Amino acid sequence: KSLQSITFESGFASDIADYEFYNCTALQKVTFADGSKPGSIGTSAFKNTGISEIIMPASVTCIKEYAFEGCLCNNLREFSIPSSLTTLGENVFMDCVLLKSLSVDTDNQSFSFDESGILIKGGNTIVYILPTSESVTIPAGINSITSDAFYNNNLTSISVDLSNINYSSENNILLSFDKSKIIMVPGALESLAIPSSVTSIVATDDLSPFTYVKSLRSINWSGTSLNLDGNMFVRISTLNSISLNAQEDLSISSQAFIECKNLESIQLKCKKLSLATSSFDNCGYYDLDIMLDCQILSISESAFVNCTGLKSLKITCTNNADISNIFSGT
Repeated sequence: KSLQSITFESGFASDIADYEFYNCTALQKVTFADGSKPGSIGTSAFKNTGISEIIMPASVTCIKEYAFEGCLCNNLREFSIPSSLTTLGENVFMDCVLLKSLSVDTDNQSFSFDESGILIKGGNTIVYILPTSESVTIPAGINSITSDAFYNNNLTSISVDLSNINYSSENNILLSFDKSKIIMVPGALESLAIPSSVTSIVATDDLSPFTYVKSLRSINWSGTSLNLDGNMFVRISTLNSISLNAQEDLSISSQAFIECKNLESIQLKCKKLSLATSSFDNCGYYDLDIMLDCQILSISESAFVNCTGLKSLKITCTNNADISNIFSGT
């Protein structure tokens, strides 16, 4: 742990093994001398070190997952990808919150970098977005996005090239091409107006479109019908208000808004409203106002369990819905 610098001399031609310098917290400088030819950087090879700059030799073909996790996060501002690199593992730049510049050697056949802050593999897959970028435009040829591409992003806007046939955007969020599904909400977006074309909010490849939000304060939607899957808005501590207005049905699954503790206003309006068990579990610790305006209400026990800051509750419905146990546990 006292190692402060490493120099790989000319003639070095081995791979840097998995966990080779893991937890060498004093390590600040890594130098590859001319003539050194490492083949790959192993999993977590430099994890939890203090290096702030590293220049990859042209011989490096693979950087495995978590190679620099926790080491460069407070220091790394620039990173250069050599011509030989063909593989990047998951979360290679995890927590590199100050990274503002990526460059790719012009001879690299695997990666390219869009100046808005997007690292692209194979011309069609987004693998990383700079955490210092505030807005990006998804290029025309993109047909896939890795699950960790938006990790730790500080975006306020995502737009899509009009020639792209796989994705679209509206109101600064990334959508499926037909605009029926939310793909990703920018991490630094504060006010979300969900397009009326969105009919369901569900996970994509087990990833919620709200996974990386950190500034979201309000959510609004008006349309025909909407279904919210469970665990969509988990622990969004900044969320203050929700307004959903459906001409027909509105269905909210179990734990959809679990532990949104700073919610102050929930307004749900529709013809038929369905709230599952623990839909708003642990929501609203301070002055929470709830309005449920519908014709037919189906509400499960404990829908608002542990909403300890409830100030007012207004329910209008024409059926005899049982609301006696919706606050069970509070």
